[in-house]
Amino acid sequence: MKKMIQCRACGEQLPPRARVCPSCGKKQKKPLAARLFGWFVILFVISAFAGIMLAVPSESQPGARSTSKLGKVMGLTRGQEEQVLDVFARCGIGPVDSVETFQEGENRTSYYVEDDETKAYGGADYTIVVWLDNTSKEVREIYFHDEDIYMDGKVLAKVSDFYVSREDRDKYRVSAQMLVNELLLVPDSAEYPALSGWSFGMEGGVVVVQSTVTSKNAFGVEVKNKFQVKFQNENPISLILDGTEYIK
Repeated sequence: MKKMIQCRACGEQLPPRARVCPSCGKKQKKPLAARLFGWFVILFVISAFAGIMLAVPSESQPGARSTSKLGKVMGLTRGQEEQVLDVFARCGIGPVDSVETFQEGENRTSYYVEDDETKAYGGADYTIVVWLDNTSKEVREIYFHDEDIYMDGKVLAKVSDFYVSREDRDKYRVSAQMLVNELLLVPDSAEYPALSGWSFGMEGGVVVVQSTVTSKNAFGVEVKNKFQVKFQNENPISLILDGTEYIK
């Protein structure tokens, strides 16, 4: 038989779990041991929950899996992604626009990467290729347009050394048009295509610009001619119009 307890107000004998004394109506407190045990259970639950939360990395922690397009395709944690992006920045690679697996190896995997600038060029020659170590996820090699950009932890060149940026394309387009206009019989009749109808490239530090121009000839007939202009240090070093070189 369970031991009875005594009401603290009137002294009436009560069952051990009684909450209110039927004689005087006074509420009864739990015994000290019971109260301490209840607090112990609450503290244990809180401590266990805090331990679980600390063990599971949050999105802001370096050990958490990256949710970006780059991180998902390459299987990177947030910390690993930061290291990869640091290498990209030092190699002149801007914000990543697209990434896809190119070739998977036992120790390394390569990826096709395009940033906001290189995506405008298109074609495999203007795609950034990144080799990643499968275990450490460190960048081992980067090449672009058949040029080594990064190797053995060293930046050998910048991606931007091998293409013409959008800002510079506008500048070279205007310069090329002015040079071509000087050779036309009726320069006021010259019509050039939109920017998508122009080609820009780099050859050993020389900017190569190609497009077409439609203008009237000596008989007033509109003709369309191809032209190519090369610039070195922003100065024209070659101008070919309809197959004839005009800068010698």
